[in-house]
This record gives sequence, structure tokens and C-alpha cells, in this order.
Amino acid sequence: MDEPTKTSHFGNRCFPLTPDSPMHPTLLPHVKETIEPIEPIAGPITPPSPAGSQNTADSRSQVGGTKLGPSAAVLSGLHVLAAERDAVAHLHHVYATSTEAQESFATAVAQIAQTMRKRGKLVVSGVGKSGKIGQKFVATCNSLQIVAAWLHPTEALHGDLGVIGSNDTLVLLSHSSATTELHHLLPYVSHNPVIAITGHPHAPSNPLFTLHPRTAPSIVLPAPVPVPEKELFGVAAPTTSTTVALAVCDALALSVAEELHADVEEGVRSVFQRCHPGGAIGRTHVEEQAEGRRKATVEAEAMEMG
Repeated sequence: MDEPTKTSHFGNRCFPLTPDSPMHPTLLPHVKETIEPIEPIAGPITPPSPAGSQNTADSRSQVGGTKLGPSAAVLSGLHVLAAERDAVAHLHHVYATSTEAQESFATAVAQIAQTMRKRGKLVVSGVGKSGKIGQKFVATCNSLQIVAAWLHPTEALHGDLGVIGSNDTLVLLSHSSATTELHHLLPYVSHNPVIAITGHPHAPSNPLFTLHPRTAPSIVLPAPVPVPEKELFGVAAPTTSTTVALAVCDALALSVAEELHADVEEGVRSVFQRCHPGGAIGRTHVEEQAEGRRKATVEAEAMEMG
């Protein structure tokens, strides 16, 4: 008898752990192919328990007074991880195969690099979970010496618009492109270039731009998800959509850093070291520098003796 399909439960809905059918097609018409499902990693999910400890396979947890077998909790977690993995794989596929997405990304990198060379900055804005991703993007940019500031769109209309300079570029995050607060902000920044990271892939038809006349460049970086979150989990909580937005932000930040710091000795690495002296990362930098000095001393002494 065949082994029954393992399932994950969210609310009152039941989902297979991994999909048997191909990915949903992307919203971008240029991308015609589907992504082959990624094979699951073989082997145990967790390392074996130490000798003498309780067998985790036989243990039970209790949440809210309801006992759950470990398989239900683990399968639910694996379902989410598989969905996140497939969303990032789909995003990579979009940028690897869509000329439109590639051109938009290259244009965005060039726009941000030009902004930095004009002594401008990035002003990043969004609401809710997209806003949290935007704040992380700001932190990443600043650690790479890409000057960036966070602006809440509601606070912008209550005086914080003053943070936006004439040479600044805005980065707006909204999966739907329908965020009311961003639509309220846009009429006041029509002369600043705007980069939108959104699930709505096309600038000519994107509501963020079609509803507001603009004189400055408008760039859309697509961050689509292959399957709506409500279909995956039974609830539209931002999960895969924020994951792909974060991935686009990381790709953008590191690509801009490579462009800006190409002429710096040791490139992006040395810039990041200078901007991030604290914590475990900073200690690693100090240790690497000390080791480099030690090796240089040894080599110099060897040459003198030779």
C-alpha cells in the first residue's frame, strides 16, 4: 500500500506538504517557463537526541490546551518553509528570464548610484510588514555606505516631508501597489525618482504611477509570489510576499554597493568593515586584520633574513 500523502493544516484547511503540480505561472508575460520543484533535502530534520534523553518522536507538545503530535507541528513548519523556498526560486526565475525585470533592475541600480554621486540619499517608505522590510533595507544600505533614511508615509504628510531632498530617490514597498498611505504621499514627490518594489510588475499599468502624474523616472522592481498566501496558508498574512520583497532589497543593496565601491581597495568588503565595527561581525574584522598584519610581519622578517 502506498504511503499516504503528508499534509499540513492551517485553520480548517489542509494542504500537501509540497505541491505535485508545477508552479503557478508568473504575472510577467515574458516568463513562459515553469520552475521544476526543488527536491526535498534527505535526512533527519533535527539531529539525533543525545543518548538517554527522551525520544522526540514519542514526545507531545501542548498549545492552548490542545495536544499536538510533533508531526503536525513539524509538517506545518515544513509547509511554510517549502512555500518560502519556492517563492524565492520563482523570483530568481523571473529575473533570470524576463528582459523587462532585468532592465528595470539595472536601471534601479544606476539610478541609486547616480543619487549617491549627487550627494543625495534613498528615502524608503512603506506600511505594515512591507514597512518593516523597508526598514531592514535602510539598515543594510547604510552598512554598505549607501545613504538611506526611513520615512513613514503618514508622518511624511505631517511634517516629515522635509527629509526628502531634491537629489533624493524614493523606494516604495507595497505588494499590492494599492497602499492608501503611499498614494497620499506620491502627489508631493512627483519630481523625485521613485523605485517601487511590488507584486504588480509593470510600470505603465502600476497604480502607484498611473494615478499620479510624474515628471521624474518611475521604476518597478517586480516581487511577485507564485501562489497567493491565502491559497497557501488559508490566511493572507504577509509571508512569502515579504520574503521576496526582502530578497529584492538585498539584491539591490549589494548590487549598488558593487557599483559604487568598485574603485575602493578591497571593494565592498572594506566599506562594510568600516561601517560595521561592532558585534561578532566587527570582532571578526579585527581578528582578520590582526592576522593579516601578523602574516605581513612574518613575510617581511623572512625577506630580511633571506
